[in-house]
Amino acid sequence: DLRAGSRGIYERFKIQVCVQSGYGSIVFRLHNAKKMECACKLLTHSNLYVAEVAYRLGYKNAGSFSVQFKNYTGIPPSEYRILKVNF
Repeated sequence: DLRAGSRGIYERFKIQVCVQSGYGSIVFRLHNAKKMECACKLLTHSNLYVAEVAYRLGYKNAGSFSVQFKNYTGIPPSEYRILKVNF
């Protein structure tokens, strides 16, 4: 159906406009915050290595995960685990 195809194009255009107008950065920040909350839970309630936590959350390497985690929490993931598990 031609109308269904044009509707799909219109929807993609609306999404692109939202992303370009700043909504995309909000979505990215919310998504990143959810990933970091999940990381906090995994670090606190599991014995997974930091690299395994990073991999499970979709990071290709532990280094980039650690940088993001530190930006979010203020401390590296290994320190976070020590602080949260001991309290």
